[in-house]
Amino acid sequence: MHTRKYFLRFCLFSVLFQANISSALTQDTPSEITVYPEVFNVTTDKNFSSYRQSVIDFLQSQHVHKTNNICILGEKYTDGTKSAWIIWNEGKKLILWDGGDEPLSISRRILNLNKDVVSDEKDINGSNYLVTRSWVRKLKTRCDKHGIKITISKSELNPIKNKK
Repeated sequence: MHTRKYFLRFCLFSVLFQANISSALTQDTPSEITVYPEVFNVTTDKNFSSYRQSVIDFLQSQHVHKTNNICILGEKYTDGTKSAWIIWNEGKKLILWDGGDEPLSISRRILNLNKDVVSDEKDINGSNYLVTRSWVRKLKTRCDKHGIKITISKSELNPIKNKK
């Protein structure tokens, strides 16, 4: 009786273990396994303290006149440098910001989520600009967990002009 019970437990364990291994293998290919940079809060870093105004200026440069939701993920790299990913959901853009007073519109990376995202690594085909859907999904998950979320209202984008 005990032998049968242990055998059934072993079978159940084997099935569950096999399912977990298969799931893990299909989620990340070896080329996608990444060690993520340390995160930091842009609201407390003096080089990124203008985050809200920088986003407003960028949205205005894009002629946006409606409320927008933004997530900002600060990342600190092993060499000590910092940057932040700005995820603009309504505009379908990812913007890499190095902080300071440089306008977001001249960022070294502004990714269009409709054009610059491919299915998987093989579709990158040597490009240093394209990213995978998996990478974007992971960035969004990290931002949801560790980033700051801001809402830029329509009124902030359309300030009342002074009348003379």
